[in-house]
Amino acid sequence: MNMTIVKRLILGVAWIWICSGCSEERSKENFETQVSQVHAPGYVEPEGRMRRLSFADSGVIGILKVDVGDMIQKGEILAQLESAVEEARVEESRAALSRAEAKLALLQAGAHPQRIKALRAEVEEARADYQYREDEAERLESLFAEDGISLKEMDLARHEVLLASARLEKCRARLEEALNMVRSEDLAVAQADVTAEKVALKLAEEQLERRALRAPSAGRVLEVFLREGERTENGPMILFAPEGPLMVRAEVDEGFVGLVRPGQRASVMMPGSDGANVQGVVSKVKPVMGEKRVFTREAHERLDIQVFEVFVELPDSEVNKWQFGMEVEVVIEIGGAS
Repeated sequence: MNMTIVKRLILGVAWIWICSGCSEERSKENFETQVSQVHAPGYVEPEGRMRRLSFADSGVIGILKVDVGDMIQKGEILAQLESAVEEARVEESRAALSRAEAKLALLQAGAHPQRIKALRAEVEEARADYQYREDEAERLESLFAEDGISLKEMDLARHEVLLASARLEKCRARLEEALNMVRSEDLAVAQADVTAEKVALKLAEEQLERRALRAPSAGRVLEVFLREGERTENGPMILFAPEGPLMVRAEVDEGFVGLVRPGQRASVMMPGSDGANVQGVVSKVKPVMGEKRVFTREAHERLDIQVFEVFVELPDSEVNKWQFGMEVEVVIEIGGAS
């Protein structure tokens, strides 16, 4: 008897649990069916997001080349720090490289052709003189054998032959040295010097480049935080918006998780537009919850809720009609795909 009661109680509890689950599921389905639109506050920003540009190094701003509202191209210099020291190092490195390259070119070319020509002429002159002295000594040898000249005269002739021979060997040695003046060791050292100077120049140019602030892409200058003569330490110098389409970053209440999806249509309304709106498309839903940051300032607005971000693409034709950072209202059509 008792076992029968226990079984009935267990079956009753199980039935209640199943029914409650079905009820919750039906409630969720009914909620999703009833919700046709999701309203969310948001703000306008470039698709590539606004960027705060800063210098790689700290220093005093020497040149500011742009102002608020200027359209700029990728790689264009926006501002430059004072860089007299860095510019001098670049010039010094270029001069050192030129000297090293000239030395290498001289070694690779060997001795100057004019010098080689002059040394060859000296060898020929010394050879002719030696030949003359030798012939003269042979003639005097015949006279000496016949007692036609003295021993002193004969010794002088022989000595002049030796001197002429020495001069000839000296000229030949100088010519040989000029022809073989480039040793492999000297050439290797000169080539290493050129390589080292190229590295030094590259480093000097990189240091100089760090003193310049360039545009990362084509876009527009939204704000300039510092002016010429002011010092920058690591903070932003320029607020920059990349060129391209606009989008709206909307904050959707956590209660609508799962209802908003990419591809749904969305209407974006500007403040004071009297209901006029622009049609966009949900491009992305951020899968992370966060604190609410955009507020409508309405009396009934809840401030303690979690939100998830939804990105809405705007037509290209609207690029020049909207201001970055403008707060807007977004109405997303649930189930409506473009």
